[in-house]
Amino acid sequence: MTLSRPIVVLRFALALVMGWGGLRLALDVHHGAMHGGLHPILLTALGVAEALAGILFLLPKTLRVGAWLLVACLVAATLVHLHTGEPPSPIFLVYAAGIWTVAADRA
Repeated sequence: MTLSRPIVVLRFALALVMGWGGLRLALDVHHGAMHGGLHPILLTALGVAEALAGILFLLPKTLRVGAWLLVACLVAATLVHLHTGEPPSPIFLVYAAGIWTVAADRA
């Protein structure tokens, strides 16, 4: 089954934005950026997991695994935001809806 062109564009956009965000998190932690006192290894692992999930989300055979991992990263990012005392970004809901849309269309 092939995905429609708008779904493919949405999939690439989500993978790029979320993967880049994960990579930035992993790199920013090592440049001294503080994230609520959380251990840098934990934040690096979250960033790397998000970047890898974005790559898996791009590949047709691993799209569903990538989708689940991206959602797990959104949940983890929400928990990190709550731990630091700041509200999670409302864009997380848009990301989740987009991931669900792409994964549901793939099924």
